[in-house]
Amino acid sequence: MCAKATIKSSPPAEKNVKKKSSFALVGGEVFSIPIGPLGYCTGVVSRPAQLETGLIHVYLRLENTLTPISPDTLGLPHTWPTAWIGLLTIKSLASGRWPIVGRLKDFDRDGFPIPPTRHACNSTGKSGAPDDLFSVETTLNEPSLSPIANVAVTEAEAAKFPPLNIIIAGSSLEKSLVRYFRKMGFTFHDVPVDGFVVRPDQVAQWNAHAKAARSATDPAFAKLLPPGSKTDRCANAGDWFAFPMVGGGFGAAIMIERPDKHLRVFADSFMLSMARYWDRWPTLDDVKHLQADDGAILRQMSLIDVRDGRWRGLGPHPHFNKADWPWPLSWEICDHDHPDTNKAVVQLNIDQDDYRYALVEREILALDPRAGDTMSVMSGGDTIAWSTYQVIHDIHTVDYAGQEDVGIVTPERIAAWKKINPIMLAAMQRAVKNEKQAT
Repeated sequence: MCAKATIKSSPPAEKNVKKKSSFALVGGEVFSIPIGPLGYCTGVVSRPAQLETGLIHVYLRLENTLTPISPDTLGLPHTWPTAWIGLLTIKSLASGRWPIVGRLKDFDRDGFPIPPTRHACNSTGKSGAPDDLFSVETTLNEPSLSPIANVAVTEAEAAKFPPLNIIIAGSSLEKSLVRYFRKMGFTFHDVPVDGFVVRPDQVAQWNAHAKAARSATDPAFAKLLPPGSKTDRCANAGDWFAFPMVGGGFGAAIMIERPDKHLRVFADSFMLSMARYWDRWPTLDDVKHLQADDGAILRQMSLIDVRDGRWRGLGPHPHFNKADWPWPLSWEICDHDHPDTNKAVVQLNIDQDDYRYALVEREILALDPRAGDTMSVMSGGDTIAWSTYQVIHDIHTVDYAGQEDVGIVTPERIAAWKKINPIMLAAMQRAVKNEKQAT
């Protein structure tokens, strides 16, 4: 059962106004989204906010009207021209930006279910290639990005379900709705809004599919670390995480480093995904025996995927030792024509906008010429899942320069990093010492 969500809100500034200490939603409440001169778009809260993430599940009737549609005439989704079904944050409702206009009479949760969602991509990553990997994810009966089942399906089967939609900022949704109703298309900076026509028989199919998956849920799923900012803030190097895989199933990754706060820009973790996948959420027992040599992709990543529940924590690796999980330092050759042909001038990155120069033996750099670029790439959780799938299935894509993905991990590269890193650190220390002596 979904509990009523309570979110703290700021008290009004005006005097003699009754202060409101909390904002609560219940399923079936109808709200309106103002969209400027186009009027309003009306929606229904199908499930109130999940406490850890503040996400709510909604149905939007994709129709602009001069006034909000009354709850008495709104109807069920299969009577609408088209619908947007997905997750939003509670903020725009709690702040009053999107006013509540009433509640559906005799609201039935099964009439506005949280449906399984379809996921599709092309396995090669080549631009213009058709989608050829499809899966359907089912969550618990609450607003969530954590599927309890992720099953590979055919394209025809996937088409029966709506896509996974989530929009965080209320202003972004308002802007996208204006572009949708005006048939303007969407730019790179917009969040696309696409309608889904709900057939009369489809809701019953969604409920049946979801009920089967939920009744078969492994109780171990509840033992995953909860989503939310606390899990994000408390995450450390050595913590294991799991995530939904492309094409069905689940993968796992270990955080091998959490940079100091002053070094974080868009990413706040170094994640190493494993070249393994499971048909259910893996547990800590499933992964704790894995080693760095079992890795697939090494990336910088923002822990927002952990906060919103797309990635879930499994717990700390027993006896984690950073020396066993190396990651390459950041460096680049900046003088290929040094008089000493056995050495190269290397720029060593120490901090943001802080670097030193040092001479390093070329034979050391040759162990992995791209080591210094490895940590230059940042990806979201779903992109890491896609890249991991490609490594597992030996589908290695190339970048714009025709080179293999710099984040691919092999035992040979790991061995090279263990040799290169100490030499780079020693060169960095010499450079700092020489600089101090010069001053």
